[in-house]
Amino acid sequence: MRRHLISGVSSGIGAAYAALVRARGEQVVAIIRDERQRSTIAADDYVMFDYAQPDNAAAAFAKLNAINVFVNAAGVLHGENFADMTIAQYQDTMTVNLLTPMILAQVLAPKLAAKGVMIFMGSISGHKGSFDDAYAASKGGIHSFVKSLALKLAPHGQRAVCIAPGVTQDTRMTDARPQHEKDDVLKKIPLGRFARAEDIAEWIWFCASPAAASMTGAIIDINGGQYLR
Repeated sequence: MRRHLISGVSSGIGAAYAALVRARGEQVVAIIRDERQRSTIAADDYVMFDYAQPDNAAAAFAKLNAINVFVNAAGVLHGENFADMTIAQYQDTMTVNLLTPMILAQVLAPKLAAKGVMIFMGSISGHKGSFDDAYAASKGGIHSFVKSLALKLAPHGQRAVCIAPGVTQDTRMTDARPQHEKDDVLKKIPLGRFARAEDIAEWIWFCASPAAASMTGAIIDINGGQYLR
């Protein structure tokens, strides 16, 4: 039975993927910020770790047993123009979205099983930019990092993949946006629909499956045709 280490499990894509893993009879190891989340998140095991404090990563994961899949679904979006961002907001965005995932890849690589895979959440913003410049830059960094990481893991038979969603329903980032903004974005999507968190979860499952055994370093776009490359 495979063990899936998942961050961002309290909502959105992370929660959808955790539910899918448990429904299909495999184990979820949830990364949680504090003890209060234990009562709200269903998992087989937990690791307490705050993405805003990457210095604690080695200690937090020291007792973690081998994992087959690591899914980095945690993220932060301040929704500010670069001219209005504070230094603290810049630091928070880059730490949570880019620096901590890179540090976790370093810490978790020795615990990744043979044929294991690390899957990171990128974004359409990492390709085309967005109103929140820092968020777009952090996701562009993740796209580049996954390509480099894939080359490091490949000699060990392990993989790294990035999924770059567009606007996705049932996530905190989307739910917080005014409806008129979502309506404007929807007009720019050729398929005329937003992805659902469950749609992305199915793609994560595929990327973690034997069917994707030759896929590594890939950035998978799921945006309804809003951005093509």
